[in-house]
Amino acid sequence: MSLAESLEDIVGREGLEESAHFPGLPVVAPADDESARELFLFAQAESKSLRLFGRGSKLGWSPTPKQIDFALSTHRLQGVIEFEAEDGTLTARAGSTMGSLRDLVAERGLELSPDVPRPHGATLGGVLAAGASGPDRLRHGPGRLHILGTRALLPGGEITKSGGRLVKNVTGYDLHRLYAGSHGSLALVLEASLRLFNAPRERCALRFERECLDEALGLAEKISNMTLAPRTLTLFHSGSESSWSVDVGLAGLGAELERKRGRLAQFARPDERLDGAAALTRSEELRDREPHAGSSAVLHLASLPSRLADACEALLASFEGRALGKITIQPGVALADLALAPNGGTTEDLARRLQAARTALTPLGARLSLRGAPRLAPNAQNDCIGGPALALMKRLKEAYDPTRILASNGPVGAH
Repeated sequence: MSLAESLEDIVGREGLEESAHFPGLPVVAPADDESARELFLFAQAESKSLRLFGRGSKLGWSPTPKQIDFALSTHRLQGVIEFEAEDGTLTARAGSTMGSLRDLVAERGLELSPDVPRPHGATLGGVLAAGASGPDRLRHGPGRLHILGTRALLPGGEITKSGGRLVKNVTGYDLHRLYAGSHGSLALVLEASLRLFNAPRERCALRFERECLDEALGLAEKISNMTLAPRTLTLFHSGSESSWSVDVGLAGLGAELERKRGRLAQFARPDERLDGAAALTRSEELRDREPHAGSSAVLHLASLPSRLADACEALLASFEGRALGKITIQPGVALADLALAPNGGTTEDLARRLQAARTALTPLGARLSLRGAPRLAPNAQNDCIGGPALALMKRLKEAYDPTRILASNGPVGAH
């Protein structure tokens, strides 16, 4: 019996698929927890390795593993299990899209965090596994802080619970936060409970145009020092135009929001102002401007806030002369994403520039990773993690997945 036939016996014909993300490999999409568990047990018994994913929007965030026998998608594990609007909590299955969950809670005046780009193409489990965030990280912090609990399937077939469905939950270890950013190398999250937030009643979006990056970063620093508590603060460059835009999202009630606008107007006149529904639409447009690793290679920079300007300067200098696409910078959390044009140079040139950039960024305490570039060797695609952090990751991988059935090429999952 072929591998595909064995998998079809477990998930049925409707659960055996093909995916452009994994050409030539069988892809299974279990419809329930028991089918997923049987797939894990089959992989253990037959010494097969599987790759976990949702809809594939974050696969480019980590290198392709060296060995994959089949892939498992969670996109059929959809649905809301519990939504307590009064308590501000939501529990949903891993394959539910962030967009569908966001729309559901918005009907009750609530919002979901993280507000990730292109939410209707991103699953709850995939966002959690990738440790993804959005522009709202400035206001709410990283998404892992809002995970109240999970049900997860371990490589050995055990289904475990961590945390709970209440905001005030103090029992057990926060293993659910360990899964955030693990890229599917430790367990398959089956469902997750999230803390919700009250959506702002009034919004305002302001845009300021600046000629160069230094001016844009300078304005962003002034705004940050004004204690305005902006919801979002994003710098954007289209890659073709010469100027930068500084976009500020504000929220508040009546006089409070007007005071914030007035304080900004004292030293900078906005080039555009939007209020109410138009401001919400603009915030969604800005969120989705973030370069997408599924359509191009993307440089992802994480810096110390105090060294962000130096880190951006060093990174741009290393790629001077290579065609760059869209650039977004979130100065409040010191993150930046730069899209590389497809015809911007050879693979060898890209690897050389990456090494030069990392050499310049290391003394600044910054890290650089390359997303969506499968042609590159894994050690070139992702910045290396060493020392105690790598040792701890290896111990976690050994404890969770000693037989290495969960294929991953990150620091804890290399085959």
